[in-house]
Amino acid sequence: MGSLIKYEFRKLLNIKFIILVLTGIFQVMFLVGMAAKSISFLCISSVLVLFCAIISISVLAILTIRVLSKEFNTKQGYMLFMTPNSSYKILGAKIVESVITIFGFGALFILLEFIDVKMLTEKNLLSLVFVELESENFWANAGGIALNVISILFNVVAIVAIAFLAVIVSATLLNGKKYSGLLSFGLFLVINFIVSDVITRISTAFNLADDMCAISIFICVACTIVSVIIYYIGAWLMENKLSI
Repeated sequence: MGSLIKYEFRKLLNIKFIILVLTGIFQVMFLVGMAAKSISFLCISSVLVLFCAIISISVLAILTIRVLSKEFNTKQGYMLFMTPNSSYKILGAKIVESVITIFGFGALFILLEFIDVKMLTEKNLLSLVFVELESENFWANAGGIALNVISILFNVVAIVAIAFLAVIVSATLLNGKKYSGLLSFGLFLVINFIVSDVITRISTAFNLADDMCAISIFICVACTIVSVIIYYIGAWLMENKLSI
């Protein structure tokens, strides 16, 4: 399993390196803005770091899904499924790598944002850079904010797992069928809608929406359960329905 995870990690290594370089550049811009006490420079660099975080996580998730889809449609990719590894290990390695990548970059961006906010707070510049955001309010709710971001990362992992299942269904149950890609995309949308609706209904029934920490923890747990269930369904399909 370890070797499979390393193999998966190397597939998008160039993209990950580019993201790290861009993040470093934007963070240096922020530090230059701090040194020069330039509000406009601080605003631009802060927004760039934030956008880099959102776009990077999204791009990594999309490319991870694209890699699996490509493996089902190319001879080189198909070689992976001919190795003496079960489908449970192969898909498990992909999901574990996705979790490590998404949470690794997520932790990096959370850390950078908290460091930046702390530096702005110490210089009394926070409300000037982030309008209507007071340092007292931010730090009083810092734990809840971090937990909310973590719940978003759990949600991204669940979306990736659901997308994996849709790709697997296209390569197994719908293999060779007309409009298989469109049907699998429809399946992806339907499953996401159902999961989102169930989470919303449960959180409403237990009045969790009014408590940021409670709803965030619930989303983390729910997305974990969904991801595990989807993993086993996808791995079973690969193991029993994939024609090599």
